[in-house]
Amino acid sequence: MKKLVWVMSILIVTSVLISACAVPAATPVVETKIVEKVVTPTPPSKRGGTFVTSINGDPTSLNGILANDGASLNVIGLNQNPLILGGENWGTIVAGDLSESWEVSEDGLEWTFHLRRDVKWHDGYPFTADDVLFTFHALQDPNVQAASFRERFFDGGEPIRFEKVDDYTVKAFLKRPIASFATNITVPIIPKHVLEGQDINTAEFNRKPIGTGPFKVVEWRAGESVILEANPDFYRGAPYLDRWVMRILPSSDAALVALQTGEIDFGEISGKDVPKFLNNPDFRIFTRPRDLCDVILFNNAHPFFQDKRVKQALMYALDRQALLDTAMLGYGTLADSPFNQPVFVYQEGDLPQYEFNPDKARELLKEAGWEDTDGDGILDKDGEPFKIELGVFTVAAIHQRIAPLVQAWWQDIGLDVTIKNVDVASFFQAAYKPDIEKPFDVQFTVWGLFGSDPDHYAAFYAPERQELSFINFYNEEIKQLFDEGRVTLDLEARKQIYEKVERLLWDELPVLPLFYRQTIYVVNNRVNIDEAELDPSRLPPFRYPEKIYIQKK
Repeated sequence: MKKLVWVMSILIVTSVLISACAVPAATPVVETKIVEKVVTPTPPSKRGGTFVTSINGDPTSLNGILANDGASLNVIGLNQNPLILGGENWGTIVAGDLSESWEVSEDGLEWTFHLRRDVKWHDGYPFTADDVLFTFHALQDPNVQAASFRERFFDGGEPIRFEKVDDYTVKAFLKRPIASFATNITVPIIPKHVLEGQDINTAEFNRKPIGTGPFKVVEWRAGESVILEANPDFYRGAPYLDRWVMRILPSSDAALVALQTGEIDFGEISGKDVPKFLNNPDFRIFTRPRDLCDVILFNNAHPFFQDKRVKQALMYALDRQALLDTAMLGYGTLADSPFNQPVFVYQEGDLPQYEFNPDKARELLKEAGWEDTDGDGILDKDGEPFKIELGVFTVAAIHQRIAPLVQAWWQDIGLDVTIKNVDVASFFQAAYKPDIEKPFDVQFTVWGLFGSDPDHYAAFYAPERQELSFINFYNEEIKQLFDEGRVTLDLEARKQIYEKVERLLWDELPVLPLFYRQTIYVVNNRVNIDEAELDPSRLPPFRYPEKIYIQKK
């Protein structure tokens, strides 16, 4: 099921979620993985038609190096390609995409990427090494408002050197081996011939991108839809579909109704809605474990959250099983690590758990100096009441449903909590700015699709500077351990480093991990997705989206 490529010290282990088999080397070796192009003619019965899905809001951007939110990634995943698959947002299987093979020197310091020669941009220009260098240099440019990928293109604060050998060969020169380098650079490649000389932050490309993927963006109608059409020159072969329409449906309820009435063909539903589709011959239901965790983010620069005992108290105050049951009708498991389950150091039940214990929460808050000194029912410290806003995205129906429970539990231990509705795009645009002033106190979200390597969490848990993490978290010991793990090639030694990171993060709690989702998909029977291979670690959740087709009656 899963093809193997050479990975320097990346361990992808079988877990209750998504597994891949790998035999990493203890020391660097030279090895090449060739990804062959296999194109078979499309049977006439599978050609044509429009597939309709939904996204929960307007994308932040359609530029793959600027956006890292779900709505944007659903479009970018069809429109653009990285060099290598298997890193953040691009699945758990490490394999070539725009790079058909790669090799690394014995000392682990020189990587050579051999690019596909059969890839064209959507405007007909050939894809070359110039585009790769342009993309990577843009990510290293401090004036480009890149998403959370930037730091992976630096080593010790210095930009990694990339060079063009010829039109289809790129070399990377490292100062020290980086175990996760292959999957660190899994970002969409953007076209030099389109963007050179422009301000990448404001370019028209960000709304009308020209990519290399199986579908071209035809039109983005703000608040309505993003319309894509098939790319006949896609290197794996032209898609079966003519068009893919993503309707913008800001509420889960609206998306559910659209799915039931046939206005959209495919969607994700919550556990409570499963009975609406069971035993209905018009639909198929699929359940899949997924590299996602529902979390509550802390703004770790907030003065209330400087003492880890406060964050621990807020965790003890939550009945997370009740949250899972209410949100997902039990389709999932309680989070028991700061990492998601595909990460190679994750072991179920390995860490002591934060059980629901309001008395323990009150005790920790008191130890941290929070007491109700004026008898108004609200804890205070140094004359300031513990008053915070709990942010909830307006489009997140599941979080809208459970936020009042969190509010009530935290109020029960003495906090003054207000629920604040938040626009997704505006939140991430502000949060990703390298500014210590982040736009939230605590915020519900879902995060994941990081893949199997814990180093992919470094941008959040171990930034070069505190403000470069959108949760404003910085811990010197954790940062040093991430740095050490990144350059450690021995698998067992690397595992021990990240196990220590895991324990420290579980103690510090820069975020509150709530539960891992069991994702439930529903597809209209007029559509066949079997050949597309449903893969929840991708957005959209298909390994081969070009293989989706409309069933002819």
